[in-house]
Amino acid sequence: MRHTPNLIRRSGIFYYRARVPSDLKDQYQRAEFWVSLKTSVRQEAELKLATLHTQKLQEYSEIRSGASCSQIQSLRSSVSSSLQKSQKLPKLDLDTLLKYWLSQSEKRPRTLMDANTALRRLNRVCEAHQAIKVDKFIAVAFKDALLAEGLAFATISKNMGLIKSIFEVALNNGRIDSNPFRDIKLLKPSRQEKSRLPFSPEDLKRIFDSPIYQMGVRPLGGGGEAAYWLPLIALMTGMRLEEIGQLRKEDIKKVGEIWYFDLVHDPENGKTLKNSSSCRRVPIHQQLIDFGLLSLINVTGLKSHDRLFPLLASSGSRQITASWSQWFGRYLRQEIGIADRRKTFHSFRHTFKDICREKGIPKEIHDRLTGHSSRDVSDGYGDAKYPIKPLSAAINSLSFDDYSFAFKRRKTALKFVVI
Repeated sequence: MRHTPNLIRRSGIFYYRARVPSDLKDQYQRAEFWVSLKTSVRQEAELKLATLHTQKLQEYSEIRSGASCSQIQSLRSSVSSSLQKSQKLPKLDLDTLLKYWLSQSEKRPRTLMDANTALRRLNRVCEAHQAIKVDKFIAVAFKDALLAEGLAFATISKNMGLIKSIFEVALNNGRIDSNPFRDIKLLKPSRQEKSRLPFSPEDLKRIFDSPIYQMGVRPLGGGGEAAYWLPLIALMTGMRLEEIGQLRKEDIKKVGEIWYFDLVHDPENGKTLKNSSSCRRVPIHQQLIDFGLLSLINVTGLKSHDRLFPLLASSGSRQITASWSQWFGRYLRQEIGIADRRKTFHSFRHTFKDICREKGIPKEIHDRLTGHSSRDVSDGYGDAKYPIKPLSAAINSLSFDDYSFAFKRRKTALKFVVI
């Protein structure tokens, strides 16, 4: 906490405290001044303190010049009036803190969505909506409300972490005086159920035996060819849904004989990645090429900056694959019959990791492929781009024939049906 001369805090309220000049103690009949600034907000208190201190210095000058007691009283009245009329800061509501947090660093669309959700949940507990009124009691009530809602531990932890971060940024920049969420403890269940599960070989067979792959059906909501390609790419590369959905023609590149996806963080051009380790090169499995993936970049009229899956779209600030993800969840439950809600599109990524482990791919390699960060200090040495050849060798060593997929080539005549 920074120190401001003459500013004292007692029971949450700020006070102006100053010694009376030694040559004026007889006139004032006191050794020091204590004046309540009538606020618990540091910025507002500092503004009032500056006004009051200036007035006091003027008062001392007048007394030294022979001002009468009545004149002193008049000056005191002037001081009081100045304090009342001093400029006040805007109300620090929770939405203001959120906007300030967003202004301090670039945030992914998904992070913004999660932060808004966490703030809505906090607003239900904090009826005053005032950041300065959120104390330890409210912070604990927020945690307990999340637990009572029956949310998964990971979801509760994410909500608590985001709110804590929002308040911490405000605290570090002098907007508030404490972070009531800093020391709130969330006990991890001794036996925690996994929030996501990989697809089993039976699940995968059901997915790829579905009409999308066997009959050329393109359901309304599936984003045209995205319905066909997104699951395949996720399974054979371990890429995240948004990483695939935002691919552009320029992101498919070739070095030597190796085709690969070049994943870069470029928000101005609609490409955002989760973190720095997500920036990577992912070799394209030969089976994807055999299925015709490269034909996507040869579409007539397709420009370098055009997206490969132009029918993907979501409203507002949501990720472009948000609506598609909801459609895929319904398709998975209602059409394919995979009812376990721990199995989602992200399960392809889990499946890819398991296949890599079963094949004996070193962790360093499959972490590079999936964009997982490493704690190994040695990873900070060498070229920022991991060599493409070992990555390509690892990708193409993975066989998907063990899962008895009965893929059929894409059909040119597509059906559009409502799912």
